[in-house]
Amino acid sequence: MDATPSRTGAKRGAKPGPKRNAVQKAADLALMEQLALRGTSQAQIASAIGDKHGRKISRQMVSYTLLKLAKSWEEAAAESLRATRAKAFRKLDLTEAEAWAAWDRSRGGKEVGNPAFLKTILDVHDRRARLAGLDVQRTEISGPNGSPVQLEAASPLAPLTDKDKVELLRRHLARLESTVREREKTEAPAAPAG
Repeated sequence: MDATPSRTGAKRGAKPGPKRNAVQKAADLALMEQLALRGTSQAQIASAIGDKHGRKISRQMVSYTLLKLAKSWEEAAAESLRATRAKAFRKLDLTEAEAWAAWDRSRGGKEVGNPAFLKTILDVHDRRARLAGLDVQRTEISGPNGSPVQLEAASPLAPLTDKDKVELLRRHLARLESTVREREKTEAPAAPAG
């Protein structure tokens, strides 16, 4: 084989560098993610990762990895939303159960108890319906000719804002970095006894 440069800049016939272990791959992924979130170009990311390992990686590899990252970000955001909603529903269930128990105690064997507990129960039902997207609030205002105009309030399940997406990505990145640090600690060689 000849040793002419290929399109990626690596020489054909040249032996690839040593394979990276799982910790190195996770660290590279975290660095790539961090650089991408800062708006660094794919070419610059490829250069930074390549410089770190003393060999070139292609912009196409960066592009492929960033597409996988974007998919994982979307999945993490969706999972975070599902988990948050599930926790909120569970809290509502507990609040409703406690309100019913308080209502029963307030009755003391009579027909009527403290109506504040029933209000709490109704508030829980209302909140559960809004959280599930079943209750869209409507407001009437007058149009130009005095006729009512229907406006719908945004659903609590409306798409995430850019600010919310950035916050989810920031938390995801922090979790990745924490995982890398933990793996580095567990795989670090023990210091010789002195």
